[in-house]
Amino acid sequence: MTALLALVLTAAPTWPADLTTGWTAITVTRTEAGQKPRTAKLTLDSKGVWKVTAPSRGDADVLSVGRLALALKQPLLVTGTPKPGKTAFEIELRQGKRARKVVTQQAALDQPIRVTVDGKVFAVDPVELSTKLPDPDDFAPPGLWVAAKDEAISIEVKGPANYSLIGKGEDWRSADGRAAVHGLDDVVGVIVGRQVVGHPIAAKPEALGLVPPLATAKLCTATECREFKFGTEGGKYFAVAPGSDPLELRDSDWKLLVDGPYRTTSTGP
Repeated sequence: MTALLALVLTAAPTWPADLTTGWTAITVTRTEAGQKPRTAKLTLDSKGVWKVTAPSRGDADVLSVGRLALALKQPLLVTGTPKPGKTAFEIELRQGKRARKVVTQQAALDQPIRVTVDGKVFAVDPVELSTKLPDPDDFAPPGLWVAAKDEAISIEVKGPANYSLIGKGEDWRSADGRAAVHGLDDVVGVIVGRQVVGHPIAAKPEALGLVPPLATAKLCTATECREFKFGTEGGKYFAVAPGSDPLELRDSDWKLLVDGPYRTTSTGP
């Protein structure tokens, strides 16, 4: 019996230890019953920032990238070889010129999940992957410039209200010394926070009041500045970051930045 167990353990496939290192591009496709497959494509740019390139464009949600890496790093393997079934996730991981392929298959409740990595079959505990793998939609930009949350040092807004703020973190002040009636860090939070309501992927900026914009905001870190445009159309509020697709914001967040932290009235509809 001991010899047989040793043979089984020796023959069991080993999860690849290098699967989650050196990623330069990611493609995640999910297929659910009765629905068309949905895909998210990401690339790592020259500055080390993850960018979504499809179906929308913008800074990727790095928390979802981290969840993907955690789920694939060392999942709990179980005994047995589940029978082939319908594909659930198909994931391509580029490591420079090398492409790795991970495919998970649908399984009955509480049954092991069949996973293939570069063609090698594994049986994975269902809890490990059924809840941990991020959906393609989860990679969409969660905000206008979330990576600048702890790095922003100034913001200049031009539009119905013209003002500038300087500071960092939660400590911000008006550049001209004016007293505000709203929290100044909340103004910056409109750009660096996870404030997205929706991703109007198919809509052009011209149809969202963004060309020309009603207002612009230039946010700077110590090493980079980005200018964001704000517009409104049809009772909804939109903003767009450089090289990205428009995002829909909550009206309260949009109005706080566009109208400024010194006013209690609004220019929005």
